[in-house]
Amino acid sequence: MTLPRFHLGLRAHDFGRLPTAELAQKIGAAGFRVVQLAPFRGLADLPDDINALTPARARAIRNVFADHGVRIGVLSCYVNIGTGDAAERDRLVERYKRHLAVAREIGAEMVATETGSVNSDWSWHEANRDEATYARVLDTVLALVSEAERVGANVGIEGVVVHIFNSLERMHRLVEATRGHRNLRVIFDTFNLLTAATAHDHRAIIRRGFDLLGPAITTLHLKDYQVEDGKLVMKPVGRGDLDFGYLLAQAATLPRGLDLMLEEHTPDIASPAAAHLRAVAPANAFF
Repeated sequence: MTLPRFHLGLRAHDFGRLPTAELAQKIGAAGFRVVQLAPFRGLADLPDDINALTPARARAIRNVFADHGVRIGVLSCYVNIGTGDAAERDRLVERYKRHLAVAREIGAEMVATETGSVNSDWSWHEANRDEATYARVLDTVLALVSEAERVGANVGIEGVVVHIFNSLERMHRLVEATRGHRNLRVIFDTFNLLTAATAHDHRAIIRRGFDLLGPAITTLHLKDYQVEDGKLVMKPVGRGDLDFGYLLAQAATLPRGLDLMLEEHTPDIASPAAAHLRAVAPANAFF
């Protein structure tokens, strides 16, 4: 069997908030060929105004990154679509739609978001577990998938254990609800699905994630962990206890290539993390 190609990248703003050309050059020079771009976090020369992200500006950003050998794989628009404040939710949904409208122009596979919390500040709320809350946010996501179909883009959803889509089962229900559509993508982040109590069983969680979500997964977010004093603590890839060899072996069973995005990896730790991933990847996989 020919293994899928893995494209190794990172979140652009982890390399700093810089003018577009400088940021693209810095990432390309470090050997990364794909990024997840949060334009208003990473691009110092983009005004902090959603109206500034026009189709023409998106094309220009895409071209600058391409000039340095870097593809924009994911366009970030992390907005709290689960907030219980209806007016705020409507505003954030519109912001997300504005990102969908330029996704093709910027070259992104998807526009990524998490589903957030009932609390507007993203903090944990007991109602995040409620079925009524889940159903409300599912309706919002389905509406965004319909909008993505209309404009020729894709919605990317990431599960997080303290958010509303907080389990593999809830993410699986989303995949089932959009079956027959081609405009949903899943971002799989092992760390974000763990707690201190479940981290020891992370291989089983990875396996179940690929069993339930399968081909809907098109991007992996990568960060490591250790449990310290009973708390789950994020670590750079290769400096913790997560079995990345097992994760990549599971990813290699999927029918298409994946973008692998390092998160929270500044330039000083990104290259060692990349080296670790290459060392543990399945035979014949390449980045």
